[in-house]
Amino acid sequence: MRKSVACLLLLPLLAAASPHDEDFPAIPPAIPDAWIGFFEKAIPPDQKIGQTVVADLDGDGVEEWIVLGEPRQRGQTWVHIYAPAVGTTPPKLAWRSPLYGDGYRTIRGFVTELRPFAQVLVVVQAEPFHNGDSRFRVQVIGWQTDMYRQLVPEPAEFRSQGGFTIERAKEGETSDTILVWTYLREPDELLYDYHRYEYNRYRYDGVRFVGQDHWDATRVKHPNPESAGKEAGASGPDLRRRIDGIAEVP
Repeated sequence: MRKSVACLLLLPLLAAASPHDEDFPAIPPAIPDAWIGFFEKAIPPDQKIGQTVVADLDGDGVEEWIVLGEPRQRGQTWVHIYAPAVGTTPPKLAWRSPLYGDGYRTIRGFVTELRPFAQVLVVVQAEPFHNGDSRFRVQVIGWQTDMYRQLVPEPAEFRSQGGFTIERAKEGETSDTILVWTYLREPDELLYDYHRYEYNRYRYDGVRFVGQDHWDATRVKHPNPESAGKEAGASGPDLRRRIDGIAEVP
C-alpha cells in the first residue's frame, strides 16, 4: 500500500539533505542507455528528451522511470512517468502531462525530500534569452491523493536576475517551503544595475504548495540576485545555478 501524505505528516521530521550542502542537489540516476531509443519513439514526435530520471515518487518501493520532454520548436515541456522495464518487458506509461506555463524550451530536475513528501521531482523550466534576461519556472512533481500531480499550480517564475531555494522546515513546522525571488526593473534601470526584488514563499496547504496572495519586495536595491535572496530570507544558495543544463542558461 502506498503511503499517503496524511500519514507522512504524522511522522517526526527526519534529517534531510540540506540545500546548504555543496553537492546539493545531486544529479539523479538516469534511465539505462539501452532503453533511450524506446523512449525517443514513445514520446510525441514534437518532443525530444531533455533528461531522464529514476526515482520512487509514489512510495511503493519501485523506482519509476521518468522522461523530461522538451519541445523541438515551440510548445510546452512535458513529464512522462513509466513503470520500469522488467527483463525484456518494456516500460509501461503511468502518467504524462504538459507542465504549466508556455514558451519554455529547456527542462531539468533533481530528486529531493520536500516535506511532507518523502521524495519529489523538482524541475526548472527555462526560456533562454541571449541578453541574459532568461525566464524560469519552478515546478514540483509528486504523488498526492493516489495520483501524480504538479504540486505548484501558481506561476513560481523568476528571471536570470533572480532564483529559488528550498527552505527546510523549522522546529515545530511540518513542511518545507519554496522561496522564489526576481528583480523589479524600473524604467531608468539597465539589466545589470542595482534593482529592488520581489519574492514569494510557497507553503504546503495540505494539497499543494501555494504562494502568498501578494509578492513582497525588498527594502533596498541590490547589486545581484544573491544579495537580494538574503534579504528575501534565503538561507542557502540559489539552486537554479546548481542544476546542470539550467545553470548554463544566461
